[in-house]
Amino acid sequence: MAERDEEESPTQSPFEGWTHGSVGSVHMTPVPIPHDCTDTYGAYWRRPEAYLDAEIRSAMSAFARIDAEAGLARLRTDLASGLWAERNRHLLALDALDVGHRLVRCEIEGQVG
Repeated sequence: MAERDEEESPTQSPFEGWTHGSVGSVHMTPVPIPHDCTDTYGAYWRRPEAYLDAEIRSAMSAFARIDAEAGLARLRTDLASGLWAERNRHLLALDALDVGHRLVRCEIEGQVG
């Protein structure tokens, strides 16, 4: 999913190129995802067991575009063995995480648009 997300989500440079001459500065601000979020594929970064729930995955378009079975099997194994918690211990103390979502703001002739 991360590879596809990188392909489909432009960085600041393409935005500046697309808007060259029609707007002023382009500003991108990270939108950290809170640990209790439920509305994006990155929402369960601190609660990965949710990704094992087919109903939760069915609400995420990112899962519809990939074959996730091998990754889900690894996640299931890592959760059961405690390996996920060991590897990601640092995440459990965070209230929010930057998973790549950005708010894009363009300035148009001195105004924010």
